[in-house]
Amino acid sequence: TGSFNIFITSRPEADISSAMAKIGDITLELQGVGVQDDIRSHIIAFMDKDSRMKVWPENVKDEVVKHLVQKSNGMCLESLRTCLKPKLGTIKQKLSDLPRTLDSTYERIFQQMNPEYEREMRTILMLLACSVRPMTIQEVAEATAVDIEAQSLDDRFPDPYDVLELCSSLVSLERGYTSWRWPSNVKIVQFAHFSVKEFILSDRRQTMIPPSLRFDIPMGQKEITELCLIYLLDFNGGKRASSIDHDAFPMLAYAALHWTTHMTTVPTDNAQTIQELLIRLFNPDEPDNLMNFLNLYDPASTWHPFDGGKTVANNFHIKRSKQDFETPLYYACHYGLIDIARWLVEEEDENSDVKKEKLGSALGAAAAEGHLPITQMIMKHGVDPNSPYCGKYFSPLHAAATSGNPEVMKLLLEAGADVQA
Repeated sequence: TGSFNIFITSRPEADISSAMAKIGDITLELQGVGVQDDIRSHIIAFMDKDSRMKVWPENVKDEVVKHLVQKSNGMCLESLRTCLKPKLGTIKQKLSDLPRTLDSTYERIFQQMNPEYEREMRTILMLLACSVRPMTIQEVAEATAVDIEAQSLDDRFPDPYDVLELCSSLVSLERGYTSWRWPSNVKIVQFAHFSVKEFILSDRRQTMIPPSLRFDIPMGQKEITELCLIYLLDFNGGKRASSIDHDAFPMLAYAALHWTTHMTTVPTDNAQTIQELLIRLFNPDEPDNLMNFLNLYDPASTWHPFDGGKTVANNFHIKRSKQDFETPLYYACHYGLIDIARWLVEEEDENSDVKKEKLGSALGAAAAEGHLPITQMIMKHGVDPNSPYCGKYFSPLHAAATSGNPEVMKLLLEAGADVQA
């Protein structure tokens, strides 16, 4: 067998050093003159290329290099570009006001943010910290239009690139993947440096970031789930969409495919708002909401969309009607939404023959996904464990076996499921 070596670099933070000491054999300290020479070279190169700074007097440039190398390790270089009067006295004053540490730099950035846009800035930071995949500039800008507290879509920015001005020092714009799934000109928003995410999620944020902009991963997952559901419910004013325009509604692809991923990490005791939104989505008396979602992405369909930041469904699929889909109960069971599934079961007519078919298909969905509590709940309503209403599966047992869910298989067998069915 072969072997390989791992080389890891990081800042000399105490927690990182402590963790790496347990697994690292050799440690190289990259501090001192060599690092300062690199910082000096970077600063000089930056000023030589910058259209504003390259014309500064040489004595001013020398002072900038000296200060940034010796006192701030090269940080805050770009902030000096705002000096409209490149006089030595002005530069010295500007240099003396610069923060000395990375944390202090981020703290000052947050302090200088416009409080009028705190909701939008919070959304941007949460998406970049918690999203399932990289987000396009159009998606991020569109997400800021969602008012989670009011559960509605608010005003949009005239230009998606306007959002960069809100967090310009914390985020950067990069070219997206080169792939047939992504347009060639797509731009991805990301943190300007990995330390930005580390800072906003660290315990230090409690004293350095305004309360309205603080969040942790569980809170971020919860609010992104709410954001996606609100968007799906309200993108067309709550009415049945006659077409799908991903350019007009850039968050449709992400919201349709990933709201469930974010939701799985949210504790049930902190999901009241999510439950309220799910009731709206699955309410059989208001079918347009669920139809809009399923026309974007139907998990029961053999047609599987690609998520390239834009295309999930085209206008061919939007023409499908209610009869082309499974029941709301089926989809609630598919996603493991036991409270919604229980509510939908209770809404059904107890003596309805249609209920037997609905319960049968729901049992198949729960069995296929391995949702044991929902399977148990459905079974308590007297559903036939050999129900033939299981879509592509011959029976609930076949669904559980095909998907590899032994606990559900055991439950069905104990209830009388026929292995030959």
